[in-house]
Amino acid sequence: MADDSKVKYVEDGAIITGLGFITLNNPDPMTFELENQKQCTGDLELCYKALTPSAGSSPPCELGFQKFVIYDLERTSGFRDTEIGSNMRFTLAKESRFGIPPDVSDGSYHYQVLELPKNCNFKVVGATDPKPPVTTDPLKTAKLVIYMLAGSAGVILILAIACVIYCICCNRKRDASKPSAVPR
Repeated sequence: MADDSKVKYVEDGAIITGLGFITLNNPDPMTFELENQKQCTGDLELCYKALTPSAGSSPPCELGFQKFVIYDLERTSGFRDTEIGSNMRFTLAKESRFGIPPDVSDGSYHYQVLELPKNCNFKVVGATDPKPPVTTDPLKTAKLVIYMLAGSAGVILILAIACVIYCICCNRKRDASKPSAVPR
């Protein structure tokens, strides 16, 4: 089971804040970014669920996961790297023999974060929460009460009209059935 509390969702993706298993919705191709890359220290090591992971990935990765390491926080195999201002972006290079495609058979991307760099953010670009919080309508109860009152008023109005029509028809029938008291 993935622990998505290790993720902070931002406008353009998801910042990974802790180690462990994480499930995300990603756009294709899989893209990572080190924000303020020059300030980063340490290493970045993670695994992603892959269709055909290389044999050297397990261990430390779980079975079925492909190891992803950014060497010296600058280069990695199987990904194209692009410098964007102070950030470094890594995009899966599908054309590379080292660019192993992720397994998204269930519609989600699965990660196992082993080590995060310090003094910078590691972001999965374009990622979203696979289980977004459900927003409830604060006026839902008020709308329900209004609909119930309007429906009740409508029923009462229809009954009142029906009663008036019935009374008018009954009075005419009664009047028609009474002998007229007109003098001769």
